[in-house]
Amino acid sequence: MHDEMLHAERALRAGARGYLMKEEGGERMLEAIRKVLAGQIYVSENIAAKILDVFSSRRPQSIASPIEKLTG
Repeated sequence: MHDEMLHAERALRAGARGYLMKEEGGERMLEAIRKVLAGQIYVSENIAAKILDVFSSRRPQSIASPIEKLTG
């Protein structure tokens, strides 16, 4: 999951409008494509949960993402 989170973070910071985890099925892929085409952002539920954890400050401040460590 850590690698997936890192890839998702990199993709979204680079301007991606969506990120789909490897294990997601075809239905999720179609849902993601439809959302992105409609101008929305799509991320897998697991990625969304991790992002919300970061923004809600439930994750300790001392644990920075690898990207934050490089840019900090």
